[in-house]
Amino acid sequence: MYTFKEIENISEYEKFCQNFSKAPIMQDYAWSKVKNNFDSKILGLFKNKELVAASLILIKNLPFGIKVFYASRGYLIDFENEELLEIFTKEIKKYAAQKGAYCVKIDPYVAMKEERIYPLEDEEYDLYSKNHKIIMENLKNAGYIHKGYKKNISAYLQPRFTMTVPLVNSKEEFVNEEYILKTMKKNVRGYLGDYHSKRGVFFYHTSDVSKLEDFVQIINKTEERQNVALRNSKYFERIMKSFGERAILFFAEVDLKKYLNFIKMSLEEKNANIEFLQDQQEKTIKLIEERGDSVITSAALVVLPPNKEGIKMAEFLYAGNDVSLLPNLKINNGLTYYRLLYCLENNYHYANLGGVDGSLEDHLSVFKSKFNPLVIEFIGEYDLPVNKILYVLISNFEPFLKKIYYKLARIIKR
Repeated sequence: MYTFKEIENISEYEKFCQNFSKAPIMQDYAWSKVKNNFDSKILGLFKNKELVAASLILIKNLPFGIKVFYASRGYLIDFENEELLEIFTKEIKKYAAQKGAYCVKIDPYVAMKEERIYPLEDEEYDLYSKNHKIIMENLKNAGYIHKGYKKNISAYLQPRFTMTVPLVNSKEEFVNEEYILKTMKKNVRGYLGDYHSKRGVFFYHTSDVSKLEDFVQIINKTEERQNVALRNSKYFERIMKSFGERAILFFAEVDLKKYLNFIKMSLEEKNANIEFLQDQQEKTIKLIEERGDSVITSAALVVLPPNKEGIKMAEFLYAGNDVSLLPNLKINNGLTYYRLLYCLENNYHYANLGGVDGSLEDHLSVFKSKFNPLVIEFIGEYDLPVNKILYVLISNFEPFLKKIYYKLARIIKR
C-alpha cells in the first residue's frame, strides 16, 4: 500500500538521499537553504512505511497567487519503474493542485549521451544514460511534456549539456592518476605537477568559511573580465554553511620568492629565453613589493553529493582566476587537475566541470575540453501541467515575458 505525504523528518529524507545512487546536490535538503528566495517542501511516497520515492520541491510564487513547482534535477525515483512513476506523478499533481501550482517542472539527472571529447579505444560510458529511452517513454506516458532539445546553455533552468571527467572506467572501476593524465593531450600534461611545484605554485583546499573573502575576490576579477554577474558573497556563504564540510574551497597560490629563484636559475641555463625571463623577473619583483611574498591567483568551489552509496558526482560549481597575475604559468589548469585528484582520492566517480553550450564552441567548452571530459547530454526539461488552461496561457506568453525581462535587465545594468 502506498502513502504520499510531506516529509517533515529531515533526517529521514537525508538518509534516503545518502542511499540513493546518483543523488544530485540540487535534491539535497541543503539546497533549499541556499535557494532561500523559494518556498520549499519535501514530498515522499511510502510503500508499507518504507520511503521509495521522494523529491525536494522548490516553489516559486507568481502574481495572483499562482505557483510553479520545480524539482531541480529530480525526482529521486527509479524512472524505469513505470508503475512507481505513475503513482508518484498522480500524487504530486494532486498535491500541487491543492497548493495552487499550475505546473510541476523537472529536469531529471538522466542523460541521452556520454561521449569523450577525444574518444578512447574500448571505452563506452552509460552510467547516466543507460535505458534513457525507456525513461523518456515512461515520462511521456505519465503525462509529462518534453520541452525540447535546445543547445543554448541558458535555454533551460539547468544546462542540458555538461562536461564531466570520469574517474572510473566504463566498468565502474576507479582509475589512477596515470590513467587520467593519459586521457589528456600532451600539451596539457606538460603544465601540471612538477611544472607548477618548481615555480612555487601550490594548491590547497578548505571548508573554512573565513576563506570566502579570498574566493570572492577572485570571482569578482573573473566577473570584471568577462562582463558577467555570477553570485554575491551572501550566496556563496549560504552554500558553505548549508552544505558544511561537503562545500570545499580550492585555491592556487604562488610563492613569489620561490618563483623568483626559479627565474634566476633559469637565466643561467644555456638556451634560456632571456627576454621572457627578465620580463617575468620584473613582474615578480613588482608583485612582491605590492602584495608580499605570495598571491592567490585562482579559486574554485566544489560541492560533494549527498549519497554515500552508488554513483557519486562531485559538482564544480564556480571557479575564477586573476589573469593579471602571471598568466603564463597556466595555473588554472593546475587547480582543475588538483580538484580532479581530490575527487579521485575520495572515491567520487565523476567530477562535473559544469554546464557548457551544446555547440561546444563557447569559451567554457574550450577550457574544459583540455581535460578530455565526457560531454553529457541530459534528456532535458519536462513539464507536468496541473491547471491545463493556465499552463497553455502561461506557456504561450512565457517567451514574450522573458524578452521583456532581459530588456529590463540590460537597462538596469547600464
